[in-house]
Amino acid sequence: MRNLNWELLQAASLAAFLVVAGCTSGPERPVGVRQGQAFKDCPDCPEMVVIPAGSFLMGSPETESGRQADEGPQHRIVIPKNFAVSKFEIMMAQYQRFTEETGKGGQDWQVRGRPAVPDDHYPVYWISWHDAQDYVRWLSSHTGQHYRLLTEAEWEYAARAGNANTDAWEPQETQVRGVQPGRWWYHDTVPVGGFSPNDFGLYDMTGNIPEWVEDCYAPNYTGAPGDGSAVVGDCKQRVVRGAYNFSRPEFARIANRDWNYAVNRMTGNPTGLRIARDLP
Repeated sequence: MRNLNWELLQAASLAAFLVVAGCTSGPERPVGVRQGQAFKDCPDCPEMVVIPAGSFLMGSPETESGRQADEGPQHRIVIPKNFAVSKFEIMMAQYQRFTEETGKGGQDWQVRGRPAVPDDHYPVYWISWHDAQDYVRWLSSHTGQHYRLLTEAEWEYAARAGNANTDAWEPQETQVRGVQPGRWWYHDTVPVGGFSPNDFGLYDMTGNIPEWVEDCYAPNYTGAPGDGSAVVGDCKQRVVRGAYNFSRPEFARIANRDWNYAVNRMTGNPTGLRIARDLP
């Protein structure tokens, strides 16, 4: 939680809401998914985008401004097959449906937020790593498809979107649904998809809310797998990727890493999730 300590002072300003939305079953599966294709496994399921197999250099060079020691050493990652990633962070209404059907999900995401606002497109936050795991298991059971958290390598690969850029946000962004312009002035979450997507068609990869990934946190990449798989184990800290809208620029870089506690259903900082789905 190195980078989040400063940001926690402003976390109380994050906006939230609770909206009930159904996730009715019923196939909307594409025939022969292709790179960049968006699809849903049910009418109200998260929209997924097909990400191509490929390779990239993970981590940051020692010369990158704002670099932290846990971002190295840089190493080549090969993603062996296509997979799908949710176009947006999981939204409040989508998560509410899960909690209503299962009774799981904890209460932090409800009681720590501000009162509900009349919009169902804000990202859910204040959920634990275990809550996130329960959500993807529920969605897998609901659809018959294998949903899961992204691995840390998959997250960075998806955020970079085939580029060597350090920041996933478009520098020319000016306004989001009437919010005052100026990226670093946004002290609340905003509706997902308000900014431009990256080249893979994914939104808010380094903004809105940090996102859980599968991996145990390690202080560097020494010995990290090169095939895009997760660093696994019985660990107390799990990696989170991405940043808040009010994060300082060095914390909003794509290579920036952080962690949150994952020993139980409590979470030390507001954290949300983005999900992956395996493809045939």
